Amino acid sequence: MIRSKRTRGTRNTEVSEPMGAADSNGEEWHDYVSDDVLAQLSKHQLPHSGLLHEKAASLAQQWHFQYVVAWLSNVCESYTTTSYTVEQDGGGSTKCLWKSIKFDEGVFVTDVFSKIDGKDSNYYNDEVDVDGASQNLYDQIRLQLLHQLAGNKSGQLRDWNVIVNHHFENSSAFSDLVTTSPFLELDIARQFEILYGIIKLVEVKNMFFKNYLVNNLHLFTFNEIILDDDNEEGGTRSMFALPNVGVLVEKTMHRVKEDPSSQVSQTLNIPIKLQNCTIKEMDPKMPDSVELIHLEYSHDIDAYLQSITVDYKVVSTGWESMLEYWSQNRDSKLIDEFITSLIPTFAEHRLYSAKILTNREKERAIAELMTRRKRSSRLVAKEEESKKKDLESEWFEKLDEREQFIRHRNKLVSKEIKKLKDLLWGQLWQLYDQDYRDAKLTKRNELTDRSGSGTPSLEPFLGKDENNPLNEIDNKVLDHGPNFQSGIIPLEQPTPESLGLLSTADVPELPTDYCITKEELNELANYGIFTSQQEPDSQDSVFQCPGEPELAPMVITEDSETDLFNNHPLVCCDQCYRWQHWECQPPKITELISLTTKPPQHMLSQRDFGVIIMGNSHGNRRSSRRPQSTPEPSSKSTRPTDKRKPLGECSTFICGWCMKDLELELRNIFVPELKIIRAKQRKQQEDRERRKKMKEEKKRLEQLAKQRELTQSMSPPTFSTAFPHMTSGPLPGISAYGTPNLGTIPGLNTNAARPVIAYQQQMGDKTIPQPQPLQQPQPPQQQSQQQNFHFQYPPTN
Repeated sequence: MIRSKRTRGTRNTEVSEPMGAADSNGEEWHDYVSDDVLAQLSKHQLPHSGLLHEKAASLAQQWHFQYVVAWLSNVCESYTTTSYTVEQDGGGSTKCLWKSIKFDEGVFVTDVFSKIDGKDSNYYNDEVDVDGASQNLYDQIRLQLLHQLAGNKSGQLRDWNVIVNHHFENSSAFSDLVTTSPFLELDIARQFEILYGIIKLVEVKNMFFKNYLVNNLHLFTFNEIILDDDNEEGGTRSMFALPNVGVLVEKTMHRVKEDPSSQVSQTLNIPIKLQNCTIKEMDPKMPDSVELIHLEYSHDIDAYLQSITVDYKVVSTGWESMLEYWSQNRDSKLIDEFITSLIPTFAEHRLYSAKILTNREKERAIAELMTRRKRSSRLVAKEEESKKKDLESEWFEKLDEREQFIRHRNKLVSKEIKKLKDLLWGQLWQLYDQDYRDAKLTKRNELTDRSGSGTPSLEPFLGKDENNPLNEIDNKVLDHGPNFQSGIIPLEQPTPESLGLLSTADVPELPTDYCITKEELNELANYGIFTSQQEPDSQDSVFQCPGEPELAPMVITEDSETDLFNNHPLVCCDQCYRWQHWECQPPKITELISLTTKPPQHMLSQRDFGVIIMGNSHGNRRSSRRPQSTPEPSSKSTRPTDKRKPLGECSTFICGWCMKDLELELRNIFVPELKIIRAKQRKQQEDRERRKKMKEEKKRLEQLAKQRELTQSMSPPTFSTAFPHMTSGPLPGISAYGTPNLGTIPGLNTNAARPVIAYQQQMGDKTIPQPQPLQQPQPPQQQSQQQNFHFQYPPTN
């Protein structure tokens, strides 16, 4: 292949110009373009010019199409945003609003018609997720417009009609653009009318675009000349140039003719500064008070704007038509100078578009070449193995994340269930103790009145049977206690007729990111990857509300005709996975959950739980001071699970039915626990009585022992104790020698006083011996020493 030598062109060099490059009617346009640009234009083809003439001739005449293209040139990375430098700002470059999109008019028009003509593989495939990987510029721009309109980046092209129609319905200016047909099936002119309406709504509502407009106002200030300041119709006619190559637009402003009977004013006089919109008035009677009166000019402004109509007419649709219009209006110095000032910029813009189209064609040719060439089977097998490993790694990573999510959720639910059980158990005992005290007091009063004494018998308060330690009062409270029999949770279980065939046992209530789909299982089966999960997860959400106990569980859908759960705050129970109305929850439920927090906080509200609003409302969006009819719908997913807050960012919610089950479970184990406590109390009472008796018996024995010792110490000594050394054998008593004759005993005075031991009972149980002498005549003092109970063995005659 022989290549020609590159030479730098000059102004006098004949250039091989593309179609429409020269003006056949007169002065040549390249006299206003630099030699470098002319030389480069001769080396590139510009196919989009022919394309516009063949397929978009009627479309290019519409103002909506031209404005959409110009607007996209100002927000995307394009020739307008990359080549424009602001000398006032020190030559700084423009920061694009959509940095990820590289826009050019030729590429855009090519992709639009390839999409509509069916050459694009993703044609009519908005139901398929082509948002992330689509190479079609038309798809990318539509997706970005959808994100700007919805105010978030979660929108998808499959939700196009839902989001766009919602905003058009709430706008009086574009309500006629609402359609139920798929967007790509509409006429091409109708499609750009819808895109024009979306752009106008974005300009009014989107805060990101407003900030971008403030920082880059020069991009939206088009070059304009006044053609007729005051024509016969009472309006103003001007011409301005869009960033599109060779596009000139004529703008005509009409004013309604002044009617004496009409209240519409031809002039508008309003203060510019805010301080001039307020009037201060002072009351002479109250010098310290100042009254501020705000002047209202909104009606005057609306009336003035309604009196003005603006019409746009596309004069030239491209480079060729602009040159033709230039040649026809060369007599007008104003138009001639205006167009000649635009020719250098438009020429460089054409060169920029030509380079982009050339590079794109090269990339497409290389991609087709790589696709069509014969590839090695070993290389294909290696790529398949690599793809299989990547898919297997992603699959197991998803399973790990899924398992962690389920464990984390179960852990939070288990903690909350344990706290609620402890709280319900304590309240259940409080109710029982209250009834038991009242019944015990009533029974005691009855026994007091019956016995007539102040100390009633305690037999009714003790269990009589060892197998049933509950007493009469326990049985009475368990069967008829007013507080104990009234439930803690004021909620009834759903009737068996309302249970239906739908159950929450098969509904995992997992976010979409953790759900296993049928497509994933099929892809794993195609690559031969084994998995224990054989069935896809159910992504249904079950609705059953305590406010509607007779209704069976139903699957939540986005049907706008169903007012049962649409446009109502819904909350999901983390235990049974049933969605319910927030308004139907008893206050006791929120009170119990609030008491489980550490430390106990104030009463939890709707914001503290994962409450969502289905339908045309946002549950977690900040309210605006500006009144709105209805908030915009969420476009990421129609599942309520994906709309709720993550588990860690909200409190765990347990519904009233689950709390009722916990209460019934605790009531079932309450009687056995009470029997154990009563048996333990009875055993403790018996142990106390036994220890008391043992203590009394021990005390009695100690008293008897002390009394015996005292008696033995105060009694006369016996023979055995007086003569212990003579007790080796049987000792003969005194009676063995006969009755002694006291008179024969020498030295024995029979009239002497004998000691008599008298025992007198004192305080307590102690016995204190007190000798009391008999009232006998006092013997001589010398004989008292001989009366010491001396016995003589054997007796002497």
